[in-house]
Amino acid sequence: MRNERLDTLKLRLRSDFAISTISECSLDDAQSVTLVSDTDLPVYNFDSIVQNITTQFGRFLTPSSLDSLFVENGQMTFVEFKNMEWRNIKLSDVQLKIHESITLLKMKYGLKDEDFHGTTVYIVHRPNPDVPATHRHHHSLNIPGKFKFIEASLQIRVIRYMADDFQVQLALKKTLPFR
Repeated sequence: MRNERLDTLKLRLRSDFAISTISECSLDDAQSVTLVSDTDLPVYNFDSIVQNITTQFGRFLTPSSLDSLFVENGQMTFVEFKNMEWRNIKLSDVQLKIHESITLLKMKYGLKDEDFHGTTVYIVHRPNPDVPATHRHHHSLNIPGKFKFIEASLQIRVIRYMADDFQVQLALKKTLPFR
């Protein structure tokens, strides 16, 4: 049943929304900066989807949303791009984006809690200049402690990556989530 709902979600997204790229989703319009340069992996610009859906509902304020969504092989992967150093990211804002993104998909597409089990959320941020190159990969893979409750309650994985490490993994794996 879960796979059927996710397959239906993928078909509906494909019919209702244009495919985007990681590069487009990682663009910080205000500063004209792209955190990740990749045009091969087809993803959905989840911010655009949320704008479209809330316009259809008409009565809601636009919820916070993650930047991109990738649905493949019965799994969802979200990516949130932050054009700032890790220490400057307000983690409560990212937590809210995760909750509201999932809630919106449940409301609009009839998804259940179990459909999100195994979902991965990547938080991709600008590299911290004071982190030595020898420690960069280690810092990228740290799972933020603030997300332990979200991980346990929703049975999803939240993984932090510096943008350049994320781009390297994307070039190697060519799909999401990274395994």
